[in-house]
Amino acid sequence: MSAVLESVTFRLIEGTTVGAFTQACEATFAWVRKQPGFMHRVLCCDDGGQWSDQVLWTSMAHAKAASEAFMHSFGDSAFMASMDPNSVKMQHNMVHAHT
Repeated sequence: MSAVLESVTFRLIEGTTVGAFTQACEATFAWVRKQPGFMHRVLCCDDGGQWSDQVLWTSMAHAKAASEAFMHSFGDSAFMASMDPNSVKMQHNMVHAHT
């Protein structure tokens, strides 16, 4: 299996509402669904305000290509402007099993 899980964790800029942020996410969901190698995406938040954006890709090449293209498409979007840039962490991990 060569699937890759892209995991981005972050916090929102103070004053950003969940509603405003999830509305800003809509365009990114539509864009990601059209990318080669896309399998699944989930966006969630814990009780402490730590967000997690998880995307499952068919390969590392697809994950990295989409990551680069995403920044070109959404680098100065409302979605990105909602995030505290000092809190953003991204990882790409090989998936060894999933159902």
